Amino acid sequence: MLLHFSHLQQFSKIKHFISTRNGGVSQAPFDACNMSYAVQDNPNHVALNRKIVCEQISSTTAQLCVPQQSHSANIHVVTQADKGKGSQDFASGITDTDGLITDKPQITLMVFSADCVMTLFYDTEKQIIGAVHAGWRGTVKKITAKMLTTMQEKFGTNPENVLVGIAPAIRTCCYEVGDEVTQGVFEAFGTTDKYMTKNPITQKLHFDLHYANKQQLINVGIPNKNITIMEICTFCESKTFFSSRADNGISGRFSAGIMLI
Repeated sequence: MLLHFSHLQQFSKIKHFISTRNGGVSQAPFDACNMSYAVQDNPNHVALNRKIVCEQISSTTAQLCVPQQSHSANIHVVTQADKGKGSQDFASGITDTDGLITDKPQITLMVFSADCVMTLFYDTEKQIIGAVHAGWRGTVKKITAKMLTTMQEKFGTNPENVLVGIAPAIRTCCYEVGDEVTQGVFEAFGTTDKYMTKNPITQKLHFDLHYANKQQLINVGIPNKNITIMEICTFCESKTFFSSRADNGISGRFSAGIMLI
């Protein structure tokens, strides 16, 4: 089963998707549509899961470009030479990277999550696409904002022409965090107000990943109306999405992908 952003579906020059944990062949605890070779799943199952997903957008796994995610703020500009990297295994993925950007057609940029935020970008004028993975570390490093500034620097993107889709992630209701995250949020944004809320029962702080990433985009000039969030909590909906927290740290990964046709 794939999900789509309605505002991105209006454009015929791109294909995109958010996968779920349903519809694949992986066995527990990676059941069923684990998309990542970075976990201890049977690689043959991962390969078939990717094939199933790619076929649903009339694409192939050979067209994938996949990063070796490291909770960095590193963004890689994908060329034709990168087509297929990370498509068949983890080792050949783009190293130490959590953001991919390209103006090349027929390459599906794909990132992974099991609670973190995945964000898809589309410059409707310049025909540029991007995909970002951001956990709390990538969020406080502002990788989501960096994607937009990279699009500006490399391709002359006007932020007003960029549409953004933010995928399901662990939401404030379930994302209890400790002092390291609280300090990182304050250092990055100068405040924890609206970024964090206190649970009235436990008195613990909870971080709003969706809000933090959306605000980064607004701060670099993307209009609020251009940003769509799938307001789904992966922890609450762990039967539909992989959630590292809900699955006690042993989990598969769902994915977000985008391709220029």
